[in-house]
Amino acid sequence: MERPLPVSSTIHLVGKFVLLFCGLHVASILVAPRLFATHYRPLSPSEQRDWHGRVVGSLFATGIVFVALPEYLWPGDALAADEAFGTSDRASLACAIAAAFFVWDVFFCTAACQGWPFVLHASAGLFIYWHALQPFQQRAACFFLCWEASTPLLNLRSQLIACRLTHTRTFSCANVGFAAAFLIIRWGFGMPGSVFWWSDSIALLRAGDPRLRPHVVFVTMAANLALNSLNVWWGSKVLAGVARLARGRGESGASGGEAPGSPSLDEERALELLRPTDAVEPEDGGQRNSHSRFFVYICLHEDWHTILDHRTPFWIIFETSTAALNERLKGGPRPLR
Repeated sequence: MERPLPVSSTIHLVGKFVLLFCGLHVASILVAPRLFATHYRPLSPSEQRDWHGRVVGSLFATGIVFVALPEYLWPGDALAADEAFGTSDRASLACAIAAAFFVWDVFFCTAACQGWPFVLHASAGLFIYWHALQPFQQRAACFFLCWEASTPLLNLRSQLIACRLTHTRTFSCANVGFAAAFLIIRWGFGMPGSVFWWSDSIALLRAGDPRLRPHVVFVTMAANLALNSLNVWWGSKVLAGVARLARGRGESGASGGEAPGSPSLDEERALELLRPTDAVEPEDGGQRNSHSRFFVYICLHEDWHTILDHRTPFWIIFETSTAALNERLKGGPRPLR
């Protein structure tokens, strides 16, 4: 049976990762002006601070998913036997990394004047994952850490906006990727999983286990409720954008201003984001892309539209993407910018 880490070992482990995140922050400050000089140097001081924070946040989010997800799906024997107070080495490692990140985040948000909501978010994360090391609900902690999978695309999108690169293909991919990842992870898995976690936590409070610290459960419940409320609000904004895209398609199609099978006005704007401005047309593009043309023709065939076009968010994303690909293949492959 795996035993929880002593307090001294926990502090030592968390301290090591705090130094790691501070080192990543310093590395970003040193590397960004040299590696991204064209886009980084014109940023204001506050935008540069935000840039470095997002770099560290993206590295944390990417790494923590690879640590937490396997432990949530295949927990150790002790953790599987007792999800409330059991522990495992990998789960303890994930919680230690998360606690260390939020230590760094508290200081960063305070020093960079990010605002009290960000400081409060970081403080709540530090409280929750520090107490998870006691141990307490480490498998649930690993589940909630997997929500960070949508964060790198959000940070990339924000950095591209700050650098005035919203006209690029990278921004288009980050935009669509973040919308899909957010809805799948936060709505599709996060909110149903939160419902089950609330049920387990209420049952745990009623059981009256002497090892339980009720204030930890109450703070975690409050944080979970607040975060899910934000997820509902953010997700509604994402869906509103998709709905505007759908309305634009419907209105442009009803106006009769488009030829049958042509992309809508919104799709044309999306194509402009994806299309290089300095592309050169190769002479043999048609022969080299015969198989790709055939595949896209199948995807865009009218019968598929009749069967599948229900104006669902993910279908609209797929339809816009395939229309963009079809438009690009008309002139053969084009060099990446």
